[in-house]
Amino acid sequence: MRHHLLGMPDPRTQPPAPDWVDWQGCLPTFGDRSCEDCGIGWNVSWREAPHAPMRLVSGDGAAFALLPVPDLEDDGVVEVDIELLTPDRLVRYLHRAPEEGALSRLGDMLQDAAKADLPEVEVPSFQDEESGLAVLVLDSDPLTVTLEILVALEPGSEEREVDAVAFDVTRADLISASYQIWAWEE
Repeated sequence: MRHHLLGMPDPRTQPPAPDWVDWQGCLPTFGDRSCEDCGIGWNVSWREAPHAPMRLVSGDGAAFALLPVPDLEDDGVVEVDIELLTPDRLVRYLHRAPEEGALSRLGDMLQDAAKADLPEVEVPSFQDEESGLAVLVLDSDPLTVTLEILVALEPGSEEREVDAVAFDVTRADLISASYQIWAWEE
């Protein structure tokens, strides 16, 4: 078994690492892992993930992310984990499959919200029934836009229970996020 440690060893204070320890530096660069005895692998490398994660982060400690789910079955189905973060909780809704073209529509909506003078009036909200995700513009000023992110607890269910978070994000971050999302459908 090998251990991959993040950081840099200090040769002045640390004894040399045993042979089964790999120092990864400050940025992890390890790839897929496998058992040296049986050959079973796990943890698909982030370099081989189909898309880069998309994150919108507020200055107040709230965030919304779409995280790629590797297509291990190689069936071409794009799935995402939807992540909501606040200063007191982190929730991840796993394996949500957006409808065809939904990610592109979300990218368009975020781009439009960044450009519009009054996005809360001018930009229609985004909604995807398949993944249970909705994004609305609540308010804006010249530099920031207030978004509300809603996630259905059970997409397609008759009961409309949702989890939600609202936060301010810069217009520049909206533009960056739109390009990240558009790359998912290339």
